[in-house]
Amino acid sequence: MLHWAAAPDGKTIAVVLGIGVWGQPGQTPTLALWLVGADGSNLRKLQDLLPPRGVDLTPGGDDAFKLLPALTFHQELAWSPDGQLIAFVSAHQDQVDLYTAALDGTITRLTNTPRLEQGPRWSPDGALVAYRTTSGFGTGAGWGDIALEATPRGGGAPAFVMDDRTLSAGSAAVAIPDLLWIGPTLILAGIADSVVGNAELRALDTSTRASTVVFDAPYSALEWNDTTRQLAIAGTSASILQAKVDARKLTAGLFTWSPDAGPPTQIERAPVEALAWTPQGDALAYSVGGEQPGLRLWAIGAEGDLKPLASQPAKQLRWSLDGQRLATDTAIYSRAGQLLGDRGNDQPATLIGWAPQGLFFATSEGSNRELWLWDDTLPQQIDSNLTTTQSAQVVLVQPAS
Repeated sequence: MLHWAAAPDGKTIAVVLGIGVWGQPGQTPTLALWLVGADGSNLRKLQDLLPPRGVDLTPGGDDAFKLLPALTFHQELAWSPDGQLIAFVSAHQDQVDLYTAALDGTITRLTNTPRLEQGPRWSPDGALVAYRTTSGFGTGAGWGDIALEATPRGGGAPAFVMDDRTLSAGSAAVAIPDLLWIGPTLILAGIADSVVGNAELRALDTSTRASTVVFDAPYSALEWNDTTRQLAIAGTSASILQAKVDARKLTAGLFTWSPDAGPPTQIERAPVEALAWTPQGDALAYSVGGEQPGLRLWAIGAEGDLKPLASQPAKQLRWSLDGQRLATDTAIYSRAGQLLGDRGNDQPATLIGWAPQGLFFATSEGSNRELWLWDDTLPQQIDSNLTTTQSAQVVLVQPAS
Protein backbone atom coordinates (compact mmCIF):
# COMPACT_ATOMS: atom_id res chain seq x y z
CA MET A 1 0.00 0.00 0.00
CA LEU A 2 1.27 3.48 -0.88
CA HIS A 3 1.54 5.75 2.18
CA TRP A 4 1.22 9.46 1.63
CA ALA A 5 0.05 12.65 3.31
CA ALA A 6 -0.65 16.15 2.04
CA ALA A 7 0.78 19.20 3.78
CA PRO A 8 -1.77 21.51 5.47
CA ASP A 9 -1.77 23.85 2.47
CA GLY A 10 -2.24 20.92 0.05
CA LYS A 11 0.72 21.99 -2.09
CA THR A 12 3.27 19.34 -1.04
CA ILE A 13 2.83 15.57 -0.74
CA ALA A 14 4.98 13.29 1.44
CA VAL A 15 5.04 9.72 0.16
CA VAL A 16 6.81 6.43 0.95
CA LEU A 17 8.09 4.66 -2.18
CA GLY A 18 10.01 1.42 -2.53
CA ILE A 19 10.60 -1.81 -4.42
CA GLY A 20 11.17 -5.37 -3.29
CA VAL A 21 9.53 -5.00 0.13
CA TRP A 22 6.05 -6.08 -0.94
CA GLY A 23 7.13 -9.50 -2.21
CA GLN A 24 8.46 -8.63 -5.68
CA PRO A 25 10.97 -11.41 -6.51
CA GLY A 26 14.46 -10.71 -7.78
CA GLN A 27 14.67 -7.10 -6.59
CA THR A 28 16.92 -5.56 -3.96
CA PRO A 29 14.57 -3.99 -1.38
CA THR A 30 14.52 -0.20 -1.20
CA LEU A 31 12.24 2.10 0.77
CA ALA A 32 12.42 5.88 1.18
CA LEU A 33 10.47 8.99 2.14
CA TRP A 34 9.99 11.47 -0.72
CA LEU A 35 8.43 14.89 -1.20
CA VAL A 36 6.67 16.00 -4.37
CA GLY A 37 4.54 18.96 -5.36
CA ALA A 38 0.80 18.38 -5.62
CA ASP A 39 1.16 19.05 -9.36
CA GLY A 40 3.85 16.32 -9.69
CA SER A 41 6.80 18.71 -9.77
CA ASN A 42 10.00 18.84 -7.67
CA LEU A 43 10.22 15.16 -6.67
CA ARG A 44 13.01 14.76 -4.12
CA LYS A 45 14.12 12.03 -1.70
CA LEU A 46 14.37 12.96 1.96
CA GLN A 47 15.47 9.77 3.68
CA ASP A 48 16.10 6.06 3.06
CA LEU A 49 14.10 4.05 5.61
CA LEU A 50 15.79 0.62 5.60
CA PRO A 51 18.79 -0.21 7.83
CA PRO A 52 22.27 -0.04 6.20
CA ARG A 53 22.68 -3.80 6.72
CA GLY A 54 19.69 -4.45 4.46
CA VAL A 55 16.65 -6.49 5.42
CA ASP A 56 16.05 -10.20 5.88
CA LEU A 57 12.79 -11.13 4.13
CA THR A 58 12.71 -14.67 5.55
CA PRO A 59 9.08 -15.30 6.63
CA GLY A 60 8.73 -15.31 10.41
CA GLY A 61 12.00 -13.47 11.05
CA ASP A 62 12.22 -10.24 13.03
CA ASP A 63 12.58 -8.11 9.91
CA ALA A 64 9.55 -9.65 8.25
CA PHE A 65 7.51 -9.75 11.47
CA LYS A 66 8.41 -6.38 13.03
CA LEU A 67 10.64 -4.06 11.00
CA LEU A 68 8.97 -4.19 7.59
CA PRO A 69 5.40 -3.93 8.96
CA ALA A 70 6.47 -0.88 10.98
CA LEU A 71 7.90 0.83 7.89
CA THR A 72 5.17 -0.17 5.44
CA PHE A 73 1.77 -1.47 6.59
CA HIS A 74 1.80 0.44 9.92
CA GLN A 75 3.61 3.51 8.57
CA GLU A 76 1.67 6.75 9.07
CA LEU A 77 2.94 10.13 7.90
CA ALA A 78 1.91 13.22 9.86
CA TRP A 79 2.54 16.87 8.99
CA SER A 80 3.00 19.43 11.76
CA PRO A 81 0.20 22.04 11.91
CA ASP A 82 2.56 24.71 10.53
CA GLY A 83 3.48 22.48 7.57
CA GLN A 84 7.20 22.67 8.35
CA LEU A 85 7.83 19.08 9.52
CA ILE A 86 6.67 15.61 8.52
CA ALA A 87 6.77 12.87 11.21
CA PHE A 88 7.58 9.35 10.05
CA VAL A 89 9.03 6.02 11.19
CA SER A 90 12.41 4.85 9.90
CA ALA A 91 15.08 2.21 10.57
CA HIS A 92 17.98 3.97 8.83
CA GLN A 93 19.87 3.96 12.14
CA ASP A 94 19.45 0.17 12.53
CA GLN A 95 16.26 0.15 14.62
CA VAL A 96 12.71 1.43 14.16
CA ASP A 97 12.35 4.94 15.59
CA LEU A 98 10.30 8.08 15.07
CA TYR A 99 11.81 11.02 13.15
CA THR A 100 10.82 14.33 11.62
CA ALA A 101 11.94 15.71 8.27
CA ALA A 102 11.98 19.42 7.43
CA LEU A 103 11.24 20.75 3.96
CA ASP A 104 14.97 21.41 3.47
CA GLY A 105 15.78 17.74 4.21
CA THR A 106 16.94 18.15 7.82
CA ILE A 107 16.21 14.91 9.73
CA THR A 108 15.64 14.94 13.52
CA ARG A 109 15.43 11.79 15.63
CA LEU A 110 12.60 11.88 18.18
CA THR A 111 12.96 8.44 19.80
CA ASN A 112 15.76 5.95 20.46
CA THR A 113 14.32 2.74 21.95
CA PRO A 114 14.08 -0.96 21.01
CA ARG A 115 10.29 -0.59 20.89
CA LEU A 116 8.34 -0.02 17.69
CA GLU A 117 6.77 3.43 17.27
CA GLN A 118 3.64 3.94 15.19
CA GLY A 119 0.96 6.49 14.28
CA PRO A 120 2.37 9.96 15.11
CA ARG A 121 -0.18 12.67 15.96
CA TRP A 122 0.75 16.34 16.41
CA SER A 123 -0.72 18.48 19.17
CA PRO A 124 -2.74 21.46 17.85
CA ASP A 125 0.10 23.88 18.65
CA GLY A 126 2.73 21.59 17.13
CA ALA A 127 4.72 21.39 20.37
CA LEU A 128 4.26 17.65 21.01
CA VAL A 129 3.98 14.46 18.97
CA ALA A 130 1.94 11.59 20.42
CA TYR A 131 2.47 8.04 19.16
CA ARG A 132 1.81 4.41 20.04
CA THR A 133 4.57 1.97 21.00
CA THR A 134 4.64 -1.82 20.97
CA SER A 135 7.13 -4.68 21.21
CA GLY A 136 5.50 -6.43 18.24
CA PHE A 137 2.47 -6.28 15.99
CA GLY A 138 1.26 -9.74 16.91
CA THR A 139 -1.52 -11.65 15.23
CA GLY A 140 -5.21 -11.78 16.06
CA ALA A 141 -4.31 -11.53 19.74
CA GLY A 142 -3.19 -7.92 19.29
CA TRP A 143 0.04 -6.01 19.67
CA GLY A 144 2.57 -6.71 22.40
CA ASP A 145 3.12 -4.44 25.42
CA ILE A 146 1.30 -1.45 23.97
CA ALA A 147 1.82 2.05 25.35
CA LEU A 148 1.26 5.66 24.36
CA GLU A 149 3.86 8.41 24.56
CA ALA A 150 4.17 12.10 23.68
CA THR A 151 7.54 13.65 22.96
CA PRO A 152 8.59 17.26 22.34
CA ARG A 153 8.82 18.54 18.76
CA GLY A 154 12.61 18.52 18.91
CA GLY A 155 12.94 15.09 20.54
CA GLY A 156 14.26 14.10 23.95
CA ALA A 157 12.65 12.34 26.89
CA PRO A 158 8.89 11.72 26.54
CA ALA A 159 6.73 14.42 28.10
CA PHE A 160 4.01 11.86 28.78
CA VAL A 161 3.75 8.05 28.98
CA MET A 162 0.62 5.89 29.31
CA ASP A 163 1.49 2.23 29.87
CA ASP A 164 -1.46 1.08 32.02
CA ARG A 165 -2.87 -1.85 30.01
CA THR A 166 -5.57 -2.97 32.49
CA LEU A 167 -9.03 -1.83 31.39
CA SER A 168 -12.09 -1.10 33.53
CA ALA A 169 -13.63 -4.42 32.47
CA GLY A 170 -10.58 -6.26 33.83
CA SER A 171 -9.32 -7.26 30.37
CA ALA A 172 -5.93 -6.33 28.92
CA ALA A 173 -5.40 -3.66 26.26
CA VAL A 174 -4.02 -5.01 22.97
CA ALA A 175 -4.17 -1.92 20.72
CA ILE A 176 -4.91 1.82 20.63
CA PRO A 177 -7.04 2.18 17.49
CA ASP A 178 -8.16 5.78 18.16
CA LEU A 179 -5.77 8.59 19.07
CA LEU A 180 -6.61 12.28 18.73
CA TRP A 181 -5.63 15.59 20.29
CA ILE A 182 -8.46 17.83 21.53
CA GLY A 183 -6.26 20.54 23.05
CA PRO A 184 -2.61 21.54 23.46
CA THR A 185 -2.19 19.08 26.35
CA LEU A 186 -5.25 16.79 26.10
CA ILE A 187 -5.35 13.49 24.19
CA LEU A 188 -8.26 11.09 23.66
CA ALA A 189 -7.21 7.45 23.40
CA GLY A 190 -9.56 4.66 22.37
CA ILE A 191 -8.27 1.35 23.68
CA ALA A 192 -9.12 -2.14 22.41
CA ASP A 193 -8.99 -5.60 23.94
CA SER A 194 -9.07 -9.01 22.27
CA VAL A 195 -12.70 -9.72 23.27
CA VAL A 196 -14.81 -6.81 21.96
CA GLY A 197 -12.35 -4.63 20.04
CA ASN A 198 -12.89 -0.97 21.00
CA ALA A 199 -13.38 -1.40 24.73
CA GLU A 200 -12.67 1.88 26.56
CA LEU A 201 -12.04 5.59 25.99
CA ARG A 202 -9.59 7.62 28.08
CA ALA A 203 -8.70 11.32 28.30
CA LEU A 204 -4.99 11.90 28.94
CA ASP A 205 -3.54 15.21 30.15
CA THR A 206 0.14 15.56 29.21
CA SER A 207 0.65 18.52 31.58
CA THR A 208 -0.66 16.82 34.75
CA ARG A 209 -0.03 13.23 33.55
CA ALA A 210 -3.60 12.42 34.62
CA SER A 211 -5.62 9.65 32.95
CA THR A 212 -9.43 9.65 33.14
CA VAL A 213 -11.82 7.00 31.80
CA VAL A 214 -14.42 8.84 29.70
CA PHE A 215 -16.41 5.82 28.45
CA ASP A 216 -15.99 2.39 30.08
CA ALA A 217 -18.00 0.22 27.67
CA PRO A 218 -17.42 -1.06 24.11
CA TYR A 219 -17.89 1.70 21.53
CA SER A 220 -18.38 1.77 17.74
CA ALA A 221 -17.12 5.17 16.60
CA LEU A 222 -15.86 8.60 17.73
CA GLU A 223 -16.16 12.05 16.14
CA TRP A 224 -14.64 15.22 17.62
CA ASN A 225 -16.28 18.60 16.96
CA ASP A 226 -13.60 21.29 17.32
CA THR A 227 -16.13 24.13 16.87
CA THR A 228 -18.23 23.24 19.91
CA ARG A 229 -15.53 21.13 21.64
CA GLN A 230 -17.83 18.12 21.83
CA LEU A 231 -17.01 14.47 21.32
CA ALA A 232 -19.72 12.26 19.82
CA ILE A 233 -19.49 8.64 20.96
CA ALA A 234 -21.35 5.77 19.31
CA GLY A 235 -21.80 3.24 22.09
CA THR A 236 -21.92 -0.54 21.99
CA SER A 237 -22.80 -1.94 18.57
CA ALA A 238 -25.87 -4.09 17.90
CA SER A 239 -23.71 -7.16 17.16
CA ILE A 240 -21.92 -7.00 20.52
CA LEU A 241 -25.20 -6.35 22.33
CA GLN A 242 -26.60 -9.54 20.81
CA ALA A 243 -23.47 -11.54 21.64
CA LYS A 244 -23.52 -10.47 25.33
CA VAL A 245 -19.79 -11.14 25.57
CA ASP A 246 -18.25 -12.10 28.92
CA ALA A 247 -21.09 -10.46 30.89
CA ARG A 248 -19.36 -7.07 30.81
CA LYS A 249 -20.98 -3.65 30.85
CA LEU A 250 -22.63 -2.83 27.50
CA THR A 251 -24.00 0.64 26.74
CA ALA A 252 -25.74 1.35 23.43
CA GLY A 253 -26.70 4.75 22.07
CA LEU A 254 -25.29 8.12 21.10
CA PHE A 255 -23.41 10.15 23.69
CA THR A 256 -21.71 13.53 23.76
CA TRP A 257 -18.84 14.53 26.02
CA SER A 258 -16.95 17.75 26.62
CA PRO A 259 -13.71 18.07 28.62
CA ASP A 260 -15.36 20.63 30.92
CA ALA A 261 -18.81 19.07 31.33
CA GLY A 262 -18.41 15.91 33.40
CA PRO A 263 -19.65 12.45 32.31
CA PRO A 264 -21.02 11.82 28.79
CA THR A 265 -24.62 12.81 28.07
CA GLN A 266 -26.88 10.29 26.31
CA ILE A 267 -28.68 11.65 23.23
CA GLU A 268 -29.98 8.41 21.66
CA ARG A 269 -30.67 4.98 23.15
CA ALA A 270 -30.72 2.80 20.01
CA PRO A 271 -27.39 1.26 18.91
CA VAL A 272 -25.39 3.68 16.73
CA GLU A 273 -22.81 2.47 14.20
CA ALA A 274 -21.50 5.56 12.33
CA LEU A 275 -21.10 9.31 13.02
CA ALA A 276 -20.32 12.48 11.05
CA TRP A 277 -20.30 16.13 12.16
CA THR A 278 -20.90 18.77 9.52
CA PRO A 279 -17.71 20.75 8.65
CA GLN A 280 -19.32 23.74 10.39
CA GLY A 281 -19.90 21.66 13.54
CA ASP A 282 -23.58 22.59 13.85
CA ALA A 283 -25.12 19.14 13.29
CA LEU A 284 -24.30 15.46 13.65
CA ALA A 285 -25.53 12.71 11.32
CA TYR A 286 -25.58 9.20 12.72
CA SER A 287 -26.67 5.73 11.62
CA VAL A 288 -28.90 3.68 13.88
CA GLY A 289 -29.20 -0.11 13.94
CA GLY A 290 -31.49 -2.35 15.98
CA GLU A 291 -35.26 -2.54 15.65
CA GLN A 292 -35.78 0.86 13.96
CA PRO A 293 -32.74 1.39 11.73
CA GLY A 294 -32.09 4.52 9.73
CA LEU A 295 -30.22 7.82 9.51
CA ARG A 296 -30.88 10.61 11.99
CA LEU A 297 -29.71 14.16 12.54
CA TRP A 298 -28.90 15.84 15.83
CA ALA A 299 -28.87 19.59 15.20
CA ILE A 300 -27.41 22.23 17.48
CA GLY A 301 -29.20 25.57 17.79
CA ALA A 302 -32.29 26.83 15.97
CA GLU A 303 -33.07 23.64 14.01
CA GLY A 304 -34.04 21.70 17.12
CA ASP A 305 -33.04 18.32 18.47
CA LEU A 306 -33.34 14.98 16.70
CA LYS A 307 -35.00 14.27 13.38
CA PRO A 308 -35.01 11.35 10.91
CA LEU A 309 -33.11 11.71 7.64
CA ALA A 310 -33.69 8.35 5.96
CA SER A 311 -34.92 4.84 6.74
CA GLN A 312 -31.78 3.17 5.35
CA PRO A 313 -28.79 2.90 7.74
CA ALA A 314 -25.23 3.37 6.42
CA LYS A 315 -21.69 2.38 7.28
CA GLN A 316 -20.17 5.50 5.67
CA LEU A 317 -21.27 9.11 6.19
CA ARG A 318 -19.66 12.14 4.48
CA TRP A 319 -20.93 15.74 4.64
CA SER A 320 -20.42 18.13 1.74
CA LEU A 321 -18.15 21.12 2.29
CA ASP A 322 -21.12 23.42 2.96
CA GLY A 323 -22.78 20.95 5.36
CA GLN A 324 -25.97 20.77 3.26
CA ARG A 325 -25.61 17.33 1.63
CA LEU A 326 -24.87 13.97 3.21
CA ALA A 327 -23.36 11.09 1.24
CA THR A 328 -23.86 7.49 2.38
CA ASP A 329 -22.81 4.13 0.94
CA THR A 330 -25.44 4.33 -1.82
CA ALA A 331 -27.18 7.73 -1.79
CA ILE A 332 -26.93 11.48 -1.27
CA TYR A 333 -29.48 13.27 0.95
CA SER A 334 -30.15 16.91 1.65
CA ARG A 335 -29.86 18.12 5.21
CA ALA A 336 -33.66 18.13 5.30
CA GLY A 337 -33.76 14.42 4.37
CA GLN A 338 -34.64 14.71 0.68
CA LEU A 339 -33.10 12.02 -1.57
CA LEU A 340 -30.91 13.91 -4.05
CA GLY A 341 -29.30 10.97 -5.83
CA ASP A 342 -29.03 7.19 -5.80
CA ARG A 343 -25.93 5.41 -7.06
CA GLY A 344 -28.13 2.74 -8.61
CA ASN A 345 -25.87 -0.33 -8.39
CA ASP A 346 -24.73 -2.82 -5.79
CA GLN A 347 -20.96 -2.56 -6.32
CA PRO A 348 -19.13 -1.95 -3.02
CA ALA A 349 -18.11 1.70 -2.84
CA THR A 350 -15.55 3.57 -0.74
CA LEU A 351 -16.39 7.23 -0.12
CA ILE A 352 -13.23 9.29 -0.60
CA GLY A 353 -14.54 12.78 0.10
CA TRP A 354 -16.16 15.94 -1.19
CA ALA A 355 -14.52 18.57 -3.37
CA PRO A 356 -16.07 21.64 -5.02
CA GLN A 357 -16.89 19.44 -8.07
CA GLY A 358 -18.85 16.89 -6.02
CA LEU A 359 -18.30 13.58 -4.23
CA PHE A 360 -15.38 11.33 -5.17
CA PHE A 361 -15.80 7.62 -4.51
CA ALA A 362 -14.22 4.35 -5.61
CA THR A 363 -15.79 1.03 -6.56
CA SER A 364 -14.30 -2.44 -6.75
CA GLU A 365 -15.45 -5.59 -8.47
CA GLY A 366 -12.96 -8.42 -8.36
CA SER A 367 -9.54 -6.95 -9.13
CA ASN A 368 -10.96 -3.95 -11.00
CA ARG A 369 -11.12 -0.65 -9.08
CA GLU A 370 -12.61 2.51 -10.52
CA LEU A 371 -12.68 6.16 -9.47
CA TRP A 372 -15.95 8.11 -9.82
CA LEU A 373 -17.25 11.66 -9.36
CA TRP A 374 -20.85 12.21 -8.28
CA ASP A 375 -22.30 15.71 -8.66
CA ASP A 376 -25.81 14.94 -7.30
CA THR A 377 -27.04 13.82 -10.73
CA LEU A 378 -25.28 10.89 -12.41
CA PRO A 379 -21.94 9.38 -11.35
CA GLN A 380 -19.13 9.94 -13.89
CA GLN A 381 -16.24 7.51 -14.20
CA ILE A 382 -12.88 9.29 -13.80
CA ASP A 383 -10.41 6.39 -13.96
CA SER A 384 -10.30 2.58 -14.03
CA ASN A 385 -7.94 -0.33 -13.38
CA LEU A 386 -6.60 1.36 -10.25
CA THR A 387 -4.03 -0.59 -8.25
CA THR A 388 -5.55 0.36 -4.89
CA THR A 389 -7.88 2.95 -3.40
CA GLN A 390 -7.19 2.18 0.26
CA SER A 391 -5.22 5.39 0.85
CA ALA A 392 -7.35 7.61 -1.39
CA GLN A 393 -8.38 11.04 -0.13
CA VAL A 394 -9.33 14.44 -1.50
CA VAL A 395 -6.68 17.16 -1.24
CA LEU A 396 -7.93 20.75 -1.40
CA VAL A 397 -5.14 23.14 -2.41
CA GLN A 398 -5.33 26.56 -0.80
CA PRO A 399 -4.93 29.40 -3.31
CA ALA A 400 -1.77 31.47 -3.09
CA SER A 401 -2.19 34.62 -1.03
